[in-house]
Amino acid sequence: MNKCIYFLLFLIGLTSCNQDISINNTGVMQGVKDNVAWRATDARATVESANTISIEAVTINETLTLNIPLPSRFVSPSNKIDPYDLSKINNGDVTYSFSIDGVTTDYESDLDIDNPGVIAITEYDGQTISGTFRFNLKNTDDSSEEAKIVNFQYGNFYKVPVTP
Repeated sequence: MNKCIYFLLFLIGLTSCNQDISINNTGVMQGVKDNVAWRATDARATVESANTISIEAVTINETLTLNIPLPSRFVSPSNKIDPYDLSKINNGDVTYSFSIDGVTTDYESDLDIDNPGVIAITEYDGQTISGTFRFNLKNTDDSSEEAKIVNFQYGNFYKVPVTP
């Protein structure tokens, strides 16, 4: 009788175990910002025009936006395109802002910065976009007490959903 009860409890325990899997439909963007791990809570990409895509990542008080040329074709690891060199793209194509106690500080890419950085698209299928990035961004307010340069390195974005 005891064996039957133990066996019955074992079967109940086995059948009550389940795995709750939820689908996360948001992209991931992360990297190292000023030598500290940084990760966005949400990332989205929007086709702005026939030749521009905007990838935006947000946290509670930060926004990082990459405005880059829209790939002219689908991209895969075996079908690569050249990285976008920020020293050859217009100022302000990458922006970062954060707010603390109601004060917002804005940074943007600037051609006058040493080693402005690069953005590389590793995958693009029209539905999602993935890639890597590293760059330095300049504080847009010369009178600000915040750091004059913010540095992102080892950055990547993965399967960020693209909205036409």
